[in-house]
Amino acid sequence: MNPELDLGVDRIIRAPRKQVWDAWTQPDKLAQWWIPAPTQCRVER
Repeated sequence: MNPELDLGVDRIIRAPRKQVWDAWTQPDKLAQWWIPAPTQCRVER
């Protein structure tokens, strides 16, 4: 880790914890949450 080069992103998401957990752990939901439309995210594995 290099503090001069590392990037951190913090967000407050007003949603139930399960919904946020699912968004980070289920590939189809991650693809929806990760990048705003119209850009697309494809989860390979």
